[in-house]
Order: sequence, then C-alpha cells, then structure tokens
Amino acid sequence: GILAVYWDDLSCKEANGCRVSSGSRPAASPEPSKCGDDESVVVQMKDMQRYSQISALSCEVRLHRDGCIELMYQKYPGDDSRGGINVGMESMDGQFGLNIAGNLPFTEGRPFGVMLVPFLSADEGASGSVNSGSAVEFPFHVEGHTSRQGWLTVRASGQHNWLGERVVRVVQQVFSYKWREGPWSPCRRPSCAASATGQQVRSVDCAGTDGGAYAFDKCVGPAQCADTTGWKD
Repeated sequence: GILAVYWDDLSCKEANGCRVSSGSRPAASPEPSKCGDDESVVVQMKDMQRYSQISALSCEVRLHRDGCIELMYQKYPGDDSRGGINVGMESMDGQFGLNIAGNLPFTEGRPFGVMLVPFLSADEGASGSVNSGSAVEFPFHVEGHTSRQGWLTVRASGQHNWLGERVVRVVQQVFSYKWREGPWSPCRRPSCAASATGQQVRSVDCAGTDGGAYAFDKCVGPAQCADTTGWKD
C-alpha cells in the first residue's frame, strides 16, 4: 500500500534548499482523547521542486499510532505549475485506493491541512499471538456519526506452511430519528355537492432506527410531506 502526500514527479536539490527530514512526536497528553493526539512519526519535505520549475512544495505528514494521518501543506505549486497530482492512500494489497486531491483547496494558494481518520481502529493492547485451540478478544473502536461498514482481514499461519484467511465484515449502524408518514386515507367529502371540498389525512410520528415511536422533539425539522398526484395542499 502507498500513502501519497503529494504524488508527482518531484526532485530534491540541496542547492535549492531542499531538505527531507523525519522524527518522532510525543503524545499531546498522557491519555489522548481524540484522533491526532497520540504519538506519531513525522516526515517533513521542504522546497521540493517539480521538473525544472521554480515553484516549490513544502509539506509535512504525521503518522499517528492510533491510525490517524495528518497532511499539512505550507506551500505548493500554483495552478499553472501543478500537474495531475494524487493525494491519498491505498489498502495494504493495493487493491483499493482513494485519491482526494480534487477535494483539497490547492486553488486557494494558502497553507492548509487535512486529517485522514480511520473508520475502524484497534484499541491499546490489541496485538499479540493466539495459541492453538484458544481464543482472544480483539478490542477496537469506530469513528464517525454516519452508518458505514468495513472489513477486517484475519490471517493465520501454523506449522507445515499452513495458512488461513477470513474476511470479517464490521457494520456501524448509527441510531437516528426521522419522521415517518403513514398512507393517505381515502378522500372524504361532507356532501355530494360540486362545491364540497374533499379531505385526506394520514398519521405522522417520529421513528427511531429500531422502528419504535419516540417523542416529536427527537426529530428535527418538519415532516417531508409529498403531495398525492393530482392534488395540492
């Protein structure tokens, strides 16, 4: 797998002040409370150039122990000097990848940063080995406030070149509320007079992800009502 901070045909010339350095950064606090507070490995690239162009790239990447990745860009080539760059990452086997370059504000010409947060991350103490005939717990946590799913690849090996692999699907279903509208009732008119106005009604309640009914204040905004074909409010 590849992590592309700024994938392009770059060169580093010491005569132009280019420098690539790396180091470590301690955790922001004894007990990190959010993504990016954990200890990290830092790589800095200063004044790298594309081809023979004068414009330079200076950026930094932080690889945090909890799986978070921070990308920070101090300066970069302008629109007229920037080619078809790639910014993103691949899965370990290179089968899947994500390029977010088109979603980043390179056209604004000012420093910016972006954080890549893993959907699923192992908790502290999740490493180790499994003895034959035994089982262990794999503690992990998920990030985000939307429903999504991911996959864990579990590989095992043993004596006599024995290998095994299983893919486990992990689903995060976020509990939410939304208005639930029932079907419209038949149109009823108080009389058969041509001027009589018909009326239709339906029930509206606040439903949770589990299908249960909840207090109206749990649902935000008015119900999304749709007119019956041929009728108007």
